[in-house]
Amino acid sequence: MKKVTLLLVCIMLMPALALGQTLSPDYGTELAITTDFKFPSFDVFGKDSFNMSDSWPVWSPDGQWLAFSSGNRLWRVPVGGGNAEMMYEFVYENEIRNIMLGLPHAIGFSSDGSEIFFDFDVYDESRGAEIEISGTSTDYHFSFSKPSIDVMGVNVETGESRTLIRDVVHLSSVMSHNGRMICSINRNNDTRADGLFIVYDLETGNSWKLLDAETLARAGFRLTDDTYIYPTFGHDDSYIIAKQLFGDTSVYQVPLNGGDLVPYTFYDGSAIGEYIYSDIDFSSDGTWTLYTSLNTSVVVSDSVETDPGSGYSYTHGIERQCVYNNLTGDNYYLLPGNPNVTTSDGKFSPDVSKYCYVLRDWDNQNKFYSIFVKDFDPSTLEKIVDLTAVESEGPGSFAVLSNYPNPFNPATTIEFSIPEADMVSLAVYNTAGQKIRELAAGYMPRGSHSVVWDGKDDSGNLVSSGVYFSRLVSGKNVQSLPMMLVK
Repeated sequence: MKKVTLLLVCIMLMPALALGQTLSPDYGTELAITTDFKFPSFDVFGKDSFNMSDSWPVWSPDGQWLAFSSGNRLWRVPVGGGNAEMMYEFVYENEIRNIMLGLPHAIGFSSDGSEIFFDFDVYDESRGAEIEISGTSTDYHFSFSKPSIDVMGVNVETGESRTLIRDVVHLSSVMSHNGRMICSINRNNDTRADGLFIVYDLETGNSWKLLDAETLARAGFRLTDDTYIYPTFGHDDSYIIAKQLFGDTSVYQVPLNGGDLVPYTFYDGSAIGEYIYSDIDFSSDGTWTLYTSLNTSVVVSDSVETDPGSGYSYTHGIERQCVYNNLTGDNYYLLPGNPNVTTSDGKFSPDVSKYCYVLRDWDNQNKFYSIFVKDFDPSTLEKIVDLTAVESEGPGSFAVLSNYPNPFNPATTIEFSIPEADMVSLAVYNTAGQKIRELAAGYMPRGSHSVVWDGKDDSGNLVSSGVYFSRLVSGKNVQSLPMMLVK
């Protein structure tokens, strides 16, 4: 018997956009941002930089505001667009010339919306930063290097700022859905073996570490200086979803209370050149996972001149926003595929009625990055893949095939296959990574198998409604499958 898996994919690549041509309404609405902020004369980029690059948007808890980064500053703007208020900047004062330093990366708002959190390049010479300014105020040269990177907060009313976590990796920090916790990548190589992630509780001021070197090694990672496994809080804030930016494309679930990594499998588009990039977000109800798919099978070279005579070329694949339905197991494209447009940094609104993201139109030489807002309507989504299993001679490949029904109450059947006889373990885990029930353990012959889970834990108690994961281990192979119990 031989198993054949057919991958049916619809990729719609729109024609290249001419410079200045309006994007399709399928992309949503570009956030129209203005500001009455008075840019100082020493800011050589000033408003031009503000108009060219708006990045890393995050929602306020009431869904009325977006915080974002632009032109070395942190801003806040109404979701419908309009006047942006400058929230934070750092001016390095020097007798020759004041200069702007640092790049804020918005993380999120406090639970009451009174504070915005961000990680920031801190140029503090007492902490090893190097800054050099020479010449005169009109004919000058400056260089800067070796910043420290801290997680900070700024009060939206008073402008008062504070430092929460020191020495993290820039662009790594994320906020929990309840606005209480921040998770960052530990930058200090002397202490990273104790924990790659730092979790900070805003309510208590306590912090702790996750993913020590031993835990990473058991999952197949070797902790090095360039090990960047980017975090995202799970929908109920009880676990972290961890995705390595470079190399391994696997996604893992890390319980906040510690423990081993659990594979979190929801999309593998490698057959069509797609894989999950670093951006992952969850809807507040746990139904949807929003992620960026990077298609490397389509490579585009762009040359963009921002000033006459000075340009650069850039080769890239297609990045676009996608969602995974945690209940049905289906993946969908949120936005059109276009070789001249990349989209990233998607975030659901608190009520899941909208999402925002960052768009780069490579044909538009006047704007690097723009923030777009779009209604989230599941009925209009384009399904990415349809996996159809066709049985023929030979054993099937290793896989968790399905569970049915899904959602279920009170029982579901889990089907899987193994290509050769081996020791097999099949267990059910909750979203915190805790083992709920061991369904099978021992030596099994090759071929297809099925096990019924009756919705009970190892003690015989019925578990509560929610998302659970079946985890199959056979030899060196590991697969997991989300399941929804609804009572």
